[in-house]
Amino acid sequence: MKNIFILSVLIYVSIQFFSCDLIDTPEPIPAYIYIDTIKLQTQSGQGTNSHKIKDAWIFVDNQLIGPFELPAKAPVLADGTSSIEVFAGMADNGIVSLPEIYPFYNRYVTTKQFVPGETLEIEPTVTYDDETVFAFIEDFETSNIFGEELDGNVVTKIERTEQGEFEGRYSGKITLDNANPIFEAATVSTYNIFDANNVSSPIYLEINYKNNMPFEIGILGYNNGIYVDKIYSVGFNPKDEWNKVYVNLTLDVSVMDADSYRVVIRAAKGSDIETGEIYLDNIKLLHF
Repeated sequence: MKNIFILSVLIYVSIQFFSCDLIDTPEPIPAYIYIDTIKLQTQSGQGTNSHKIKDAWIFVDNQLIGPFELPAKAPVLADGTSSIEVFAGMADNGIVSLPEIYPFYNRYVTTKQFVPGETLEIEPTVTYDDETVFAFIEDFETSNIFGEELDGNVVTKIERTEQGEFEGRYSGKITLDNANPIFEAATVSTYNIFDANNVSSPIYLEINYKNNMPFEIGILGYNNGIYVDKIYSVGFNPKDEWNKVYVNLTLDVSVMDADSYRVVIRAAKGSDIETGEIYLDNIKLLHF
């Protein structure tokens, strides 16, 4: 009985001790980082600074705070001087549920003073990584590299147009009707974008577009100039306003394992519209 009493006293004292400890320990007060937008700065030979950076991946003192959709207000348990790194995030293949850090943009780095309870606003600007290789940039201002006809119809093609351009003077336009309902064309040139020593090295196609009918983008593979295979990587639903997408070609290129590639576009007009139109601009093929 005596032992039970002593045990009860010890349990009671322990509970009181831990209860007091919980009550007496104040909750930490976070500081906040606020980011409205992330800007892209380009140099000569890198094409447009158009982007669709939708997320900020924030690191403080090398610790991931998290990806935050922009505009973002991120809580940070920090007091004093800390390093901040911000990586630009996008929707892989335009799929919002697939957020990724875009590998071709450099991170933004700064050092700031955090004060608990206060909000620190930063304005990140990112640039393309110096190691980025621009296999091609097509803005349709002086040319159209998608001249390899695959649909057997010379009427259907990408035409340079001043109508509805995204920026600059020209965009590319595909027009389909009941007499010519199918389009498929590829780049005239092939591109050596696959690194056999690093099969996971990222390969992306950036593209601005607006359209009233679906279309697809893919790749054609060649070994020693001989056609190997064709894979369509992603499709796009109609968009009334200009949209930008980062098309991830990495897996498809590595699976095909060819030595050179063409980029291919195809579309088919449905019966629900009289005339199908697709506008394209600022197409960039990137790799390391």
